[in-house]
Amino acid sequence: MATRACSRRRSQVTQSTASTVRALALERMLEIELRDELAPDAPAADASALLAELLDTALVCTHREVIERLFDGDVTCEKGAAWVVDRVAGRLDAVAYVPSPTSRERASPNAFV
Repeated sequence: MATRACSRRRSQVTQSTASTVRALALERMLEIELRDELAPDAPAADASALLAELLDTALVCTHREVIERLFDGDVTCEKGAAWVVDRVAGRLDAVAYVPSPTSRERASPNAFV
């Protein structure tokens, strides 16, 4: 997997594949940094080390398996969903879950998050 240098702005976009956040990165004029540490089979220690290196404001796009490993199975994540994660004193804290768009549609056709 190729790795590209990320823009040194106040925000950062890092992920394991390029397609998911491409539109947002283009809109904000940020480069996407592809990282093996965010791949589905990446060890939690590698992903955790990468997250510790990132800027305070970063969008990280990875796979649900990685999220679940990072939190030792204490959180779940369905395909297409998202977690808002804070980093406090070097520790990750899962603070908000955003269900996938298809889950929101099933729950309420008029619901928007």
